[in-house]
Amino acid sequence: MSVDYKTRKIKRTKHFKKKNTLTVKDLVPFIKFGFKVTFLALMVITGYLAWGQVSSRLKEAPYFQVRKMAFKGCVKVREDELYAQSGITDETNLFALDMKELAANMTKHPWVKKVAVKKQYPDRLIVTVEEREPVAMVNLDRLYYIDEDGEVFKKVVKGDNTYYPVITGVSEYEAFSKRADDKKLIMKAISLIDMLQLRDDFTDKDISEINISEIDGLVLYTYRGALPVKVGHDISNKAFDRLVRVFKELDKMGVHSKFIDIDYDKRVVVRVETSS
Repeated sequence: MSVDYKTRKIKRTKHFKKKNTLTVKDLVPFIKFGFKVTFLALMVITGYLAWGQVSSRLKEAPYFQVRKMAFKGCVKVREDELYAQSGITDETNLFALDMKELAANMTKHPWVKKVAVKKQYPDRLIVTVEEREPVAMVNLDRLYYIDEDGEVFKKVVKGDNTYYPVITGVSEYEAFSKRADDKKLIMKAISLIDMLQLRDDFTDKDISEINISEIDGLVLYTYRGALPVKVGHDISNKAFDRLVRVFKELDKMGVHSKFIDIDYDKRVVVRVETSS
């Protein structure tokens, strides 16, 4: 069976008609959008340049030069010393002032731990100071103050308060190291001082020295009589409760001890003086 395939002429419908080329009218929305983008870009650039000129003028304006500095929290720090440390001059402008650099300059003072600076326009700075608090002294080439964070921050000079326990057995490397592992024993000594500060019967005022070593841990020396008391590596209030009881018993008996070891769970070892 044969099939006769007749060729049919397909008329081009309206849907298939060839489209006309773009006209200017078709491009109008795109042109408008381009103008808007260009206008906004010009506005941003103009604003940036204008602000640059304004900012430059503000940084040079005498009206905004620093004329007053108010200090809060200064007890050990003299305000004139801190002002000199700040780097502020008669020509310093509030708008040109680098606040991070200013705070960094003032924290170089040994007594200053933190500084918060606030601008008060047109010509004033308010400086809030957090001072360091020594908890002990460290014996290196000479005595230095150390704070509760284990930071050695100032040489002890004539006129400074020296009524603090002295931590001995510390190397210069350990004292100034930033690594926590190097400061383990120093921080134990500070923890001991913190604990004794909360006691009523045997306090940090009753000790003159804390010697630290990897082998013995902590050995403290009493303020009266320089009696060595081995504390060891573990610090507890119970051990010091036993120590206080031993002190009372020794006083009653009129016995003078040469060495006391409280580095035990439930007992205290006392070495007493013997008459020759």
